[in-house]
Amino acid sequence: MRIDPNIVPEILSDLQTSQVSLNTALQQVSTGKSVSVPSDNPAAAAAMVQNTIETGDVDQYTQNVSTLQTTVQSASSALSSVVTSLTQAVSLGTEGANGTNSSADLQALAQQVQGILTSVVSLANTSVGGHIYSAEPAQPLLTRRIRLRLPATPTTATTTRTPCKWATRPASR
Repeated sequence: MRIDPNIVPEILSDLQTSQVSLNTALQQVSTGKSVSVPSDNPAAAAAMVQNTIETGDVDQYTQNVSTLQTTVQSASSALSSVVTSLTQAVSLGTEGANGTNSSADLQALAQQVQGILTSVVSLANTSVGGHIYSAEPAQPLLTRRIRLRLPATPTTATTTRTPCKWATRPASR
């Protein structure tokens, strides 16, 4: 039987390799991380960098959706209020057009409609971090003051009905 005289350095090298493996395993268990430095596992380090980037993207998307949801809710609320206001204005217009109102009644109706118009302009300029209905978020949609003008005396309008060309039916054959 032959004995290798260089066995001691081999044993020492194997012990040192085992010690390094044990230290690495202890570090991973104590920190909870399998990669401490990129050289530990370059592929895993690259995957961690990509995950960090994607996490940032998801956070930004979440923030964008939250902001957009607030804007959409504000726009929906404003549009609902505009529809209600316009319905009220149409009702007032119908009431004013019935021909039985005095000049004072018509003036009161005009003031109500003016108030509705002011409210609608205000709603058109709704802002949530920028004006919702404007092409330029920093600028309001409507900047001019709009006023109703009534004639000095109430007038009665007469209408005559004339058939439209497209509404008449051809003679049957």
